Amino acid sequence: MALEAVAHAGFGEAQWLMAQLIGHANGCDGSDLRALSSHSFHSTSLKMPANDNAKKTVLEWTVRAADGGVTRAQYALADYAWHAGNHDNFLRWALPLARQAMVRRQSRPMADLPEEPMIDEASLLAHCCEVLMARGDFDAMELECFLEAAASAGDPQSCLALGLWFGRMDCKGTRLTEVRGLANYKKALRWLVAAGEQGLAEAWFATSRIYLKPEFSQRNLLDSHYYVQKAAEAGHTVAQLELGMAAWRGRRTDQSKDVEAAFWLQKAAVQGNEQAQQLIQKITDVPVRASWAEAASKKLVYDKNRPVPFLVARLELAVVFGLSRAEALLLNVNAADCGHCLLIDIRDVHPRSKRRLILIESNEQRQTLSRLARLFEDVDCGIKGPEGNYRQRLYRLRVLVPD
Repeated sequence: MALEAVAHAGFGEAQWLMAQLIGHANGCDGSDLRALSSHSFHSTSLKMPANDNAKKTVLEWTVRAADGGVTRAQYALADYAWHAGNHDNFLRWALPLARQAMVRRQSRPMADLPEEPMIDEASLLAHCCEVLMARGDFDAMELECFLEAAASAGDPQSCLALGLWFGRMDCKGTRLTEVRGLANYKKALRWLVAAGEQGLAEAWFATSRIYLKPEFSQRNLLDSHYYVQKAAEAGHTVAQLELGMAAWRGRRTDQSKDVEAAFWLQKAAVQGNEQAQQLIQKITDVPVRASWAEAASKKLVYDKNRPVPFLVARLELAVVFGLSRAEALLLNVNAADCGHCLLIDIRDVHPRSKRRLILIESNEQRQTLSRLARLFEDVDCGIKGPEGNYRQRLYRLRVLVPD
């Protein structure tokens, strides 16, 4: 009651404390309230009760405290409006705070600024930039100051936005004609690399686009490919598609490139890229369980004096991946497992066959292949190995499976 009387008298700190106490009232005992009173002035978040009337009261006290000049109440209202998706209300409270932060930074050196760990200016500035850029109604100099301050504080999204701002482009590398001024690619690269090192795949991809621009003095196709690969490794779908298509075109000079193409296209397809999904269907085969291998496995006559573990393993591999008889008997199991796919290539001993890829998409396929690969781990799968040439393997199959 005493606190409420002081709050009604117009003391902003008391109004802010009232909002904090009402928000934490449910389920708090006296010790919690005493602890709260000693820390509430350092908080910039609102704890909203489930009761609508109590929630309304919390907001009313917070607004009164914010209007009275309590900075943490203003931060709290800006944060609440941001999470509620109310951008108009967010800018009402956040924009003055952002401008105040810029004045403090310009008037005093960065090292002399007081530490305020509970007030996240970087996030506030970053959110302001995001809303202002989305609306397209902003002062360019002010926006750049906001972005530089937030990026200097280490906010990854602000680093990305600042890099794109200096590059006068979007994340795809397309020039933004509505933004005036010349692009500064060296500054853009600095901030894009900083954003990429913090895990933003879009930053690596934008960096690769800069190295492709003919007006960039340090244009370099190798550097562009390097950053495309970093973007793809970080999960960028378009970069993965680009690497997959480049690898598929390169199979004319290096046939092993089809395995690399399948790797990247599969990653892009999993993320829903339609072009990758269409292309992966063209370059890989869908496994259809081989009926001949299933029948052979059931009719296999075991000879206790002549164990045939390799033949049994090859039949199981044929069933799971839909291999033909020649592929099952001649496949080099050690070299076929490429991790993401099964490489079928027996042309050196069976010229009429063709090279093909089968994606490993299920746990059953992965477990089966790993288990059978361990069986062939120290075995020569070639015609000079213990299984013999194709005629010998085929004869053994016909003897053990007479039908």
